[in-house]
Amino acid sequence: MLELFEAAVALRRQSERLASVGGETHARFQLLGVLSDGDATVPAIARELGLTRQSVQRVADMLLSEGSIVALPNPDHARSPLMHLTDAGREASAPVVAAAGEWHTLVAARLHRDDVDAARRVVRSLIEAVD
Repeated sequence: MLELFEAAVALRRQSERLASVGGETHARFQLLGVLSDGDATVPAIARELGLTRQSVQRVADMLLSEGSIVALPNPDHARSPLMHLTDAGREASAPVVAAAGEWHTLVAARLHRDDVDAARRVVRSLIEAVD
């Protein structure tokens, strides 16, 4: 477990570095990353990232005011709009996405595919056991 926590800390530090390339923060880049996969509500984003709804709402409010995301009507819940990534938001996160892609390539070159697959299986099993 200690190694998992150490890995999480190291990944968080690297994520902060990568986000700063584009003038972003880790929190903002995480939210933009979730929305790059499609529209989502603030509570759904919070669940996916393992964060509180309030902390995600604060970041979403900043991104809304800047025009990086917009709130769309949610046909399933009138009081919980869908957050949608705008072209401006996608453009703002592009430098971070590019830097992250380069870093992922460098890290992947140092790892053996079988080890990555095994680690993925173990971590998924651990998550299921803990939940």
